[in-house]
Amino acid sequence: MLRYLGKIELKRSFIQYSMLFLFFIFWNFYLLTFFFLFVNTQNFLSFYKNYLWADIVVYEKKSETIKKLTTELKNFEYVKNLKIFSPEELYQKTKFELPSALFSEEEVLSVFPYVIRVYVYSVKDLYSLKKYINFLSSLNPSIKLISEKPLKIFHFGSFFSKIFYIIIFVWFSFFLFFLYF
Repeated sequence: MLRYLGKIELKRSFIQYSMLFLFFIFWNFYLLTFFFLFVNTQNFLSFYKNYLWADIVVYEKKSETIKKLTTELKNFEYVKNLKIFSPEELYQKTKFELPSALFSEEEVLSVFPYVIRVYVYSVKDLYSLKKYINFLSSLNPSIKLISEKPLKIFHFGSFFSKIFYIIIFVWFSFFLFFLYF
């Protein structure tokens, strides 16, 4: 009887320890995968930290409106630099792609807008700039913000780093629980 109970206990403990071993192997695999994604996301964010900008399209041709907008944007503390692309510069960059037989240069220049590229210091500044430009576009429909996709990437990166820190905390709490209790 004791032999039989010993075999059952041995099988039970073997199954329990093997399940615990498999749990830690899979947990380590998922943690390493998550760590790999975290490091690559952080490298991506640090690389593009210097390239945080928003493009503002101004369809008005009045130079007073553009000067007023640029001076207003320069007064903000989160604006690092401004770059203004005139319709002539945009035409020079795209004239090889446009069919010259259909449109003359004057027709194309009358349609092309001014583009103001605003460089900011951080992602939070980019969000506040976006809110401000959306407010301006509600007042003046000829002003629009056109670059929103990088904002989602940076938001995902900051969210991903917070999740990673939570998983690291849970991982160390598992180690403390299984090793010391």
